[in-house]
Amino acid sequence: IVVYGILISGSYVMVSGASGACGTDWPLCQGQLLPSSLPAFVHVAHRFLVLLGGGLILVVLGVTWRDRRLRPELAGLSLVTASLFLLQVLVGASNLWLGFPIFARAIHLSLATAIWIHMVLLATRLHFKAAPGVAADSTEAEPSPILKRVTR
Repeated sequence: IVVYGILISGSYVMVSGASGACGTDWPLCQGQLLPSSLPAFVHVAHRFLVLLGGGLILVVLGVTWRDRRLRPELAGLSLVTASLFLLQVLVGASNLWLGFPIFARAIHLSLATAIWIHMVLLATRLHFKAAPGVAADSTEAEPSPILKRVTR
């Protein structure tokens, strides 16, 4: 849900024209943590959601890494997701520094899509564990014990 919120807020930043509202300042906006103009505030709200999403990805990465012996494919998938997220933050910041060139915006959007796909895949794989005697890709599945640890 948080990652989806990041996607929606990033889209709103673009559509509302708030992309350049912070100038080239990052992580601050116009030298402030909370700017006074609405476009700059929209842009900063997106940055705060990114910070929250980063925290969520780190929590998921930590849980899946800790339990990597139970579900080794989840540890690898979460490492890739965290790496994509870090790259996404760097590309987002470079968008500001480079003046929002089309290639950088396209890369930013592509990485956002890849992160969304990875988070959905990770959540789905985390939720379902193959039942005993059933292939991992089968439709017969039971909730994963790792999910119980994440939702506590």
